[in-house]
Amino acid sequence: MLSRSALMFVSAFLIFAIYLGLSGGHKVDCGRFDYTERLNGGSKEILGQQYLITICGSGTGNGGLYADDPPDVAEIKVSDRAGHVLVRRYLTIEWDNPLGHRALSIDHAGINYQDDADQKNYVIPVPPSFSEQLKAKFLF
Repeated sequence: MLSRSALMFVSAFLIFAIYLGLSGGHKVDCGRFDYTERLNGGSKEILGQQYLITICGSGTGNGGLYADDPPDVAEIKVSDRAGHVLVRRYLTIEWDNPLGHRALSIDHAGINYQDDADQKNYVIPVPPSFSEQLKAKFLF
């Protein structure tokens, strides 16, 4: 049987390991790879509320050592007026894709973006759900 301190250590370790596993180790650099303006981010009014949408890349991707031009892993971050992060999503951008990479678009459903990893379109609902806000704050 484990002592109380050993049990607490194991619990803390498991929580940290789960956090790292869920975060995916995404590292973006907004100083060097800021795509906010290029992909239609910035300050936007959606359904009467003001949001700040930033898009930053990693400059590298998961194309591997021998890839010609590896895809860029990027982060879309949606914040409220006070600067609280409400949504954080990750996507893959293939800049050399012959079809090009589609910029963000905004409509009544929310913020639409394209992930080049699977060539699918996704929507960030606005206002973001409570679970989306929890994921942005604690998991990713």
